[in-house]
Amino acid sequence: MHPHTLDSPNDANSVAESSRSSPRKRLRLIDNEAQESDEQCSSEHRVRDGDQATRSAFPQFMQLPPNLRHHIWKLHCPDLSGKPRVLGFIAKKSEAPTEPSEHWTLTTDRTLACQTKSLRAMLSTHRESRSIAVRIFPDELALDKGSERAIVRFRKETDVIFLLNLWLDVNYVPPNFATQVQNLSIGAVRDYKGKNYYGEALLQVVPAVKGILPNLKRLYSLWPMVISGTKDLGNWCATDYVHKYMLEPDYRETGFGGGTKSMFCWPDLDTHPDFARSEVLKPCSLEEMEEAGLEIWWMAMFQRESCFKAYDLMRWLYLNPHSANAGDDDEQMASDGTTNASNDRPTRRAFPQFVQLPPELRHRIWELYCPDLSGKPRILQFTVEENHAPTEPSERFTLMTKRSLACQTKSLRAMLSTHRESRSIVVRTFPDELALDKGSKHAVVRFRKETDVVFLLDLWLDSSYIPPNFATQVQNLAIGAVQESYGETDYYDEMLWPSFAGARLWDKKVGGLVRYGICT
Repeated sequence: MHPHTLDSPNDANSVAESSRSSPRKRLRLIDNEAQESDEQCSSEHRVRDGDQATRSAFPQFMQLPPNLRHHIWKLHCPDLSGKPRVLGFIAKKSEAPTEPSEHWTLTTDRTLACQTKSLRAMLSTHRESRSIAVRIFPDELALDKGSERAIVRFRKETDVIFLLNLWLDVNYVPPNFATQVQNLSIGAVRDYKGKNYYGEALLQVVPAVKGILPNLKRLYSLWPMVISGTKDLGNWCATDYVHKYMLEPDYRETGFGGGTKSMFCWPDLDTHPDFARSEVLKPCSLEEMEEAGLEIWWMAMFQRESCFKAYDLMRWLYLNPHSANAGDDDEQMASDGTTNASNDRPTRRAFPQFVQLPPELRHRIWELYCPDLSGKPRILQFTVEENHAPTEPSERFTLMTKRSLACQTKSLRAMLSTHRESRSIVVRTFPDELALDKGSKHAVVRFRKETDVVFLLDLWLDSSYIPPNFATQVQNLAIGAVQESYGETDYYDEMLWPSFAGARLWDKKVGGLVRYGICT
């Protein structure tokens, strides 16, 4: 945290002093009272003298119609929309504590200066601009800074206070700060033993947290996408029924490098409570929340380019639900990860808006939806199942897709069964087919035989269970072990080649094999 020069709320000259300082000097985080005295008459004299005090230097602006002035202020300060914000604070070790309670100090996160820059300018320009800001943000977060009192303006009903860590055994949250917080987002709560509490475990420390923040109504447990990913969270954060707040600080003011933007998503519990209760993943049950006397929800945080790409994909799928579900319930797609060849054709679904997009944009969207289109080599796993009632010796075993293959190829299969363009993109990237005989149906797995690797945990040489149209396509094979007959000696590592070379059993199984690897 960079040190900030703290002013009294009644410091009428703070803006003038700030404007004369070095351009690299960071704006103060204080809510400076606007100058109350009428200095309009001396504006020209002050400008000639080089005084850039904004509160008296724009007489033409005050001559504009009020509604136009208000619109200009809104353009200058987007926070005036009243949308919920996320305000970050951190606990910092004191340099020279005189008492045990002073070892830690609550201070503003370094991004907050950039985040509140336009709002603070309004608070310290003149009466009208200040009254607009105070009307939107009527509440104050007070930080005690020695002999001075620092204030951050906010709206306690909607704004969320963010603390990466909250220590339970240290009294460092000022009373005038603690009593104002109604919505808190937390990375983890830590007790005196150093144990972290987050997610469902926050239920265990609710009494202690409410002891620090007595008026707390909602507690949000941070879900960092860069660590936890999106798979278990679900797609609720990409809907229109949640709050979203983008934080993109200026690295020249914060000291951070470029590309440090963050986006926070959390359920809109006031406008869409039913959606939150039924669709949003929760750290604990609604009954547990009621018993604890505190609502506990997840807050997703997106950072880094990969996370934002994941969000863009979720958002696109939300806006195009038919594409997200393409083929999942149709005959074209089987639950085991294969496509039924007899019905492997475009579904003729109607997406006129999507088709009207430029071709390069459509292709880019498909690439976001299906990362496999990058063409990077994949591992496709198959398994061998034993038939309990075979009618012929050759039916003793059946080659099947591994259960994970259905999830692995879901987006690819959706593209195959959406429309001609999406199918042609897939076929161009994956021109080859692995055919599995499924009774009367001919199941197909699309792949690229030159690069993709077929993985078999076990291979039995005495049973003809690999379909010919499968065996001839495999060029790259990963194998766990090979058995000459079921239940006999396993061959692996350096024992593999001698077991096949003499009898040429390898070529009988996989005739087109070019490379093989041993899984250890």
